[in-house]
Amino acid sequence: MNQDKQNIYKQKNFSDNLIGILIFFYWCMYENVVFLNPRYFGGIIFEIVVFAFKFLFPFFLLFFVGIPSKFKWQSYNHLFYTVFYSSFIIWSLIPTILGGDVISWIKIIPIFVFYFAFFNYVIKNSLIIIILAKLIVSLSLFALIQYILIHITGIYYSSNPDSLDLTGPFGLFGATQSLFHLPGINIPIIRLCGFWKEPSNASGVTFASFFLCKYLASVGENKIWNKIGFLCLLAGLLTLSNAGYFALGGALFLGFLLSFDRTKISSLLKLTFFVPIIGIMLWLAFFSRTYVANNSIDNPFLLAVSGVRNQSTDPNIYDPTNGRLDLISQSLNQTIGIGLQVTGENTKVATPTNAPLFWLVLAGYPGMILLLFRDSMVLLSIRKKLKVNPGMLFLVQAYFCIILQQLMYGVWMDPNYIIFTVFILAGVNVKSKSLILQKVSKNSLLKF
Repeated sequence: MNQDKQNIYKQKNFSDNLIGILIFFYWCMYENVVFLNPRYFGGIIFEIVVFAFKFLFPFFLLFFVGIPSKFKWQSYNHLFYTVFYSSFIIWSLIPTILGGDVISWIKIIPIFVFYFAFFNYVIKNSLIIIILAKLIVSLSLFALIQYILIHITGIYYSSNPDSLDLTGPFGLFGATQSLFHLPGINIPIIRLCGFWKEPSNASGVTFASFFLCKYLASVGENKIWNKIGFLCLLAGLLTLSNAGYFALGGALFLGFLLSFDRTKISSLLKLTFFVPIIGIMLWLAFFSRTYVANNSIDNPFLLAVSGVRNQSTDPNIYDPTNGRLDLISQSLNQTIGIGLQVTGENTKVATPTNAPLFWLVLAGYPGMILLLFRDSMVLLSIRKKLKVNPGMLFLVQAYFCIILQQLMYGVWMDPNYIIFTVFILAGVNVKSKSLILQKVSKNSLLKF
């Protein structure tokens, strides 16, 4: 009997691992620069394969998980999150028909299906959280290794620096297009980017990985994950991303608030130690560029960490916001939006890089408000979830790294956002595979 139960568990474990890898691969489709530019890297056939996988995998996952015959909402927050999400999709079709691109609207349908299927999968198979956490952390750690190899080999540029080409042998060092030069430093300043399209995207995931590592250690995985977490933290800092500083500072501050107990000396010590660090992070995110520009700072370190990328910091010719304030001002004039469509450097449509205003331009005020209502459901669920499952705190902080980074540079509408959101909405209590297997063995021996 003992052997049979262990075999059943191992078969289920194999299934969970396989689905976890497929979900991770789907996540990579929206994070990896190769999959984001498939025609450039692999031609038309590769592009067809990538878009086919993006469209079909969520439906495959839904088919694999199955639609419950009697669906039960996990909570009112889960119900209203789904209602606001689906309402946004329905509403966004209206401005899209009037002036957008229906194909772009169709692309957000699989993301919603993925949310629905993935949520139900997490409820049935909570170990998927551990599997995905390890895979995401591994990619963050690999990005740090790429960064180190760039400096060891001295290969700072791709063979075609003005293109999307990746750096290093077979492109294994990742993207280095965001490097810059500073006076007094002979070698270029490399912003850790890995296979992400921008260091900002890398910063959100690497900082989230820091908290995922702490979560893995807290649920019974090997304590070495705590040490790996600090490597992920280092990787995030090396992205030199203001959005990343903001995300990390916000996540640390939230964790401090949720765990603070004024009756404990340890909490008071944390207050003394962490608040200045959090303050520095938030200052770097919001004010460092302006400070450097207004004071004509030429210190290479401050120029690097503040995000100033050119040598001139004259406030008369240098815009610390990089034109973002003008773009925000234009965005506020939208009413119903211009409709979902392709945006970016190679298009005529200029949109802000932060999620709420991005959707304000495309879906108007109704669309942006529906999305804000949607995400407020996650925020409202956090305190209640933590009361039932305090171990979720690290997952909450990881979630905040993603949502805050995308608040400044992102869309709140990709698998990266959905995966971390579901981790919170599902609110499941996870134990490591080793603990579960020990429990199975113990129960079988007792019955024997």
